[in-house]
Amino acid sequence: MAPTSVPISSEETGIVTPYRVQSDATLEALRDVEGPGGGASAEVGTAHRFQGREFDIVVFDTVEGGAGSRELWMACAHLQPAASSWPRDGVRLFNVAVTRVKTRLYIIASGERVKNAKPGTALAHLAALVGSRRGVRVLQAKSLITPPTAPPACRGEFGTALAEVLSRHVEVTEIDDERDFFRTFTEEIRHARHS
Repeated sequence: MAPTSVPISSEETGIVTPYRVQSDATLEALRDVEGPGGGASAEVGTAHRFQGREFDIVVFDTVEGGAGSRELWMACAHLQPAASSWPRDGVRLFNVAVTRVKTRLYIIASGERVKNAKPGTALAHLAALVGSRRGVRVLQAKSLITPPTAPPACRGEFGTALAEVLSRHVEVTEIDDERDFFRTFTEEIRHARHS
């Protein structure tokens, strides 16, 4: 994507998710990060909340896990003739989420889920765009979300711009995976002074 003339720090960011509970969790995670002037660093909500609005940058979190997890709303979203209202509503929601953007759209999804999407689904159409390489770039999360002690990742111009957007909203202090999460979680609770 071509750099814009608008400085990144002045761009308005909207973080969109299909589920209110995910929206609430994301907003809670961002509460400690203040934007310019002390306000929220980004607006967070479901696609329904942002209908009729636009943002310079949109981050659409599909909340879809890898192939080993259950398919959720965005993985099932399609307009096939026999579709019930639920998958059709999923396509509408996907459309609203990705059309709120003025300059840059980032979609967070499992690469595995997108690559193996069922034909006719919204994610299958996304996979076709990824395959065409028409202005679509793919980055693995591990190149964007790294602890400060890790050597800098080679991200390129696009990855560096995305990492800068994310750094305004998330501070990574360390990363725990499934092997050490519960040990770290238990220690954090043990050291907590308040709820």
